[in-house]
Amino acid sequence: MSNGKSIVTIQGEKYKRTSEFIPMNGMQLRIYRRVSDNQPFVLRNRQLEPVVLMGEVKGQQKLPEPKEKTEKIEEVEKTEIIVEGTGVIAKEAGIIKQASEYASVLSDVIEKQKLYTNIKGRKYVRVEGWQVLGALLKCRAVITEVKETPEYFEATAEIINQRGEVMGRGVARCYFSEKNWQDRDKYAVLSMAQTRAIGKAYRNNFAWILGLAGYEPTPAEEVE
Repeated sequence: MSNGKSIVTIQGEKYKRTSEFIPMNGMQLRIYRRVSDNQPFVLRNRQLEPVVLMGEVKGQQKLPEPKEKTEKIEEVEKTEIIVEGTGVIAKEAGIIKQASEYASVLSDVIEKQKLYTNIKGRKYVRVEGWQVLGALLKCRAVITEVKETPEYFEATAEIINQRGEVMGRGVARCYFSEKNWQDRDKYAVLSMAQTRAIGKAYRNNFAWILGLAGYEPTPAEEVE
């Protein structure tokens, strides 16, 4: 990072942190402009994504008028970008606070319903618990692909939000030779591969929230 907080270097390219915002998915997201060509980007899910702004084609920089001004704008102002190697970590005070509230609710449900497995003194949440987290975050996991080989079943799951957008994915396998599955029917092995894929998809996106709740950030099905 250089030039205070106005310029950040991400994957070898420099971006300017502007005072411009654009409404997107109910939030006001800050515009980052690539220094080399002034192209606009926004930070979502810890990734910079290109955006098209009104008037940009004609060389103007006219942003859409926000429908309303809310406290979300103030929360975005608290965002601090920290560059470590080629990765970008976004620390958002509002997000952390909300995630902590989700973690508290999630912990109550997991404990009351016993949605975890105790392995060597550590609590690993089963996939049902990860699905509860998905419900809190208004997203769900769906199986999009299944592969069968002589050695294993492999499944792919995607996390889908309410708008039908893919937020992340996970790939997992269940081998016929595994101790707990070598004598099981094929449908059971297939089912476990899909269960693990769902857990992996949630883990890849939201493991840190389970950590806030005091649980191991790995689904129980991956370690059993």
